[in-house]
Amino acid sequence: LAADHPGLRFHGLAGDWGDALDHLPEPTGPRAFTFLGSSIGNLTHREAVGFLRRIAARMDRGDALLLGVDRTKSPSVIEAAYNDGEGVTEAFNKNLLARANRELGAEFPLHRFRHRAVYDRAEERIEMRLESRDMRTVPIAGLDLEVTFGAGETIHTEWSHKYSVGTLTDLATSAGLAIVRVYSDPREWFSVLRLERAR
Repeated sequence: LAADHPGLRFHGLAGDWGDALDHLPEPTGPRAFTFLGSSIGNLTHREAVGFLRRIAARMDRGDALLLGVDRTKSPSVIEAAYNDGEGVTEAFNKNLLARANRELGAEFPLHRFRHRAVYDRAEERIEMRLESRDMRTVPIAGLDLEVTFGAGETIHTEWSHKYSVGTLTDLATSAGLAIVRVYSDPREWFSVLRLERAR
């Protein structure tokens, strides 16, 4: 970017994306805030509005926010993506247990936990869980803790909200932002929104 745009200024920050907002340099002109991917979907609607409000509070007139969102679609399509035949999402989900084993000295037997991903229509979100296949007690040495799971008991690992046009409009309005433009794939399964501060 620096080679292609010599006038572009860079200010590197390392940290949580929420905390980084408190360390942005003073603006010297219009800015583009970007939050791509679809990580906003991992927040509750309340948390998402709070995060977007924090961005809006730092935006001046002429600034824009590009926000990536996963759109609502057929529940069968969403569930198939999170329960993929290759087991990619299952491996991603079980990596939480693998990390607990590696970094906290836990003793989770990964093969004794079942990956589950179910779409909740009312909440417009996929809910990912790991379900214990049987009754067991898992020691976690690094926390000096033992956790007992019943057969069928689950660990909630993630949710990922999907957004309809109405939900996106409500989210933006609640955060003091206005949707100026929506860029989508032909099926409208994923969108990037251009948002500006509401007039």
